[in-house]
Amino acid sequence: ASGTYTDTDRTALDLEFGALMDEISRIAKNTEWNGQAVLKGNIGTDVDSNYTSDDNAETHSIQLGASSGQTMALSINTWVPTVASDDSASDTIGTPDPLVSDADDSAFGSAVLYGDSASDAATAVAADRLVISSAEGAAIAITNLDLAINGAAAERAKYGAYMTRLQHASDNLANVSMNTSASLSQIADADYAVETTELARTQIISQASTAMLAQANQVKQTVLALLQ
Repeated sequence: ASGTYTDTDRTALDLEFGALMDEISRIAKNTEWNGQAVLKGNIGTDVDSNYTSDDNAETHSIQLGASSGQTMALSINTWVPTVASDDSASDTIGTPDPLVSDADDSAFGSAVLYGDSASDAATAVAADRLVISSAEGAAIAITNLDLAINGAAAERAKYGAYMTRLQHASDNLANVSMNTSASLSQIADADYAVETTELARTQIISQASTAMLAQANQVKQTVLALLQ
């Protein structure tokens, strides 16, 4: 937004700005885990269209227990900045109309990252995105980039809370598993102390029986000796 830049400088900066915006979209559309796109919400495959629904967050249910109702729900907003929400349209001078993302739709919060080239703020919007080829457009971009940073930080904080909760759930399940194994061991495994005592008892009985048998045999040998 500095007045020290020439028109040529602004054109070059805007070219890079647009390329970086496109790269944000590409990453959001193509990032996958386990075959699922995890950053584009539930906007489907045609993410280059303008979407007017406020239901662009993808909701997932994570199983945390044995029964079907023991689940945790998490919601991931779309990170595709081209997703539109024109139900929040504004005619404020200097603000692209319609607003193309809000806190309900995008991970970027209330930032207006993309706009309508036919809007009242046409000097700041071109090719369905904000442009910085003028000082006025750059000022609008700075304002909305600040909002986007705050929105992204809030979204990341939400993911961090999900991760912490899932870690606690994992620790609890591990504890339940350990207690279940201990209970099974109490029921099914041998009691070492009892079994050791029983072994000593049977060994004593066996040794006593052997001694008695030896003594009986010795008496017979004494009788035979007298007969001789």
